[in-house]
Amino acid sequence: MTYKSVHDPLYGFIDLSELEIRVIDSAVFRRLHRIKQLAQANAVYPSASHARFEHSLGVCHLAGRMAKHLEFDDKMIRAVRLAALLHDVGHGPFSHIFEPVLSSINHQEIGHEEISQMMITKDPELSGILGELAPQVASVLAHKPVPGWTLQESMLAADVISGPLDVDRMDYLRRDSYHLGVDYGHFDLDQLLHTITTTKDTGERWVAVNIKGWGAIEQYRLGRYLMHAQVYQHHTIVIANRMCIDSMLRAVGSVIDPDELLVGSPNFLENYTKLDDQSLSDRILSSNGVAAKIMGRLRRRDLLKRVCEIYPGSDIPDPKARLKMAKMNHATQQKVASEIAHTLHLAEHDIVVHTSHIPVHHIEDQILVIRDGVPRHLNDSSPIISSHSPIDKFYIFGPDNKRVRDTVRDYMCSEFGIL
Repeated sequence: MTYKSVHDPLYGFIDLSELEIRVIDSAVFRRLHRIKQLAQANAVYPSASHARFEHSLGVCHLAGRMAKHLEFDDKMIRAVRLAALLHDVGHGPFSHIFEPVLSSINHQEIGHEEISQMMITKDPELSGILGELAPQVASVLAHKPVPGWTLQESMLAADVISGPLDVDRMDYLRRDSYHLGVDYGHFDLDQLLHTITTTKDTGERWVAVNIKGWGAIEQYRLGRYLMHAQVYQHHTIVIANRMCIDSMLRAVGSVIDPDELLVGSPNFLENYTKLDDQSLSDRILSSNGVAAKIMGRLRRRDLLKRVCEIYPGSDIPDPKARLKMAKMNHATQQKVASEIAHTLHLAEHDIVVHTSHIPVHHIEDQILVIRDGVPRHLNDSSPIISSHSPIDKFYIFGPDNKRVRDTVRDYMCSEFGIL
């Protein structure tokens, strides 16, 4: 039953239940107002100031539409909408780019999904609002069997929120495009939702699309590819995000108390939810040292420049050299950056090495299209899919002057045979 309606620039009025409004009014959810969706993307797109808050409302709305179209019963619709509403509640400052900081502190990979599930079940206010629904909502987000549901119901509900054709991506592609003022992420949402179906008679149930939605699926796939290529992996956004990560990592031990952010410690959630984009950046800026210097450069948009850009697949002729670059992890990238900085007598934070991977097949491989009653992978017959390959780019960022460029060129020639 609709309790209140809120207006959204993409969908018009979004109807919300009384329970959903209570969740939205909780402290941990309202914190999402203060966490930008795209971190440092405003370095390129000045209007990229939208937050996780409105994205979460949009995902809740789309989850409800998809669940109704798939004829979920009322209990499933309620839980799926709540899971969609809360799927990003665990994000830290600057969204995804805080995850390397939290993972470094805890010496293991920790994503916002794990924190979201923790908040749903352990935050006193939020878990109190959800009551007996809290374990169900957390299980949907964790892709685990939901208490009281069949395995097929659990699988399908999780697939709606986080799967090859999920409402999370459907919302952020269109919402990011809208706020950035670009057309890359647009696709026919109504046709896509109208032709959404599920696999049947396979022992498992997954979200799929009827062959009549073929055109919308191709738009969706191409939109995701273009948003990665033109927005999410734009070289200026890449370096702005990397400088922000570097600043936060260097603030650990001074501005950021690592003991306060140990997952599983008694006051972890209390400490974690005090952090947002503004509060953390202000604390870093008010400190002394390299972290404050880097954050100050971000504030002034005084970014490191792209002094080297390589497409390994076409720019490196030697297969062994290509493989060497492909195997570079964060540690080896840091080693390369340190060697170049040392040669130039620069501080280590003045050189950044980064590899961008623009996915094409990674997720879309698994999108199922129902044709003649048989589920098939989209890439089996898509001419667009078959004509594109993943794009890797290798960057070195640093001060933009001839000495730096010449040194980087000499290094790349000696290490990878690039002239």
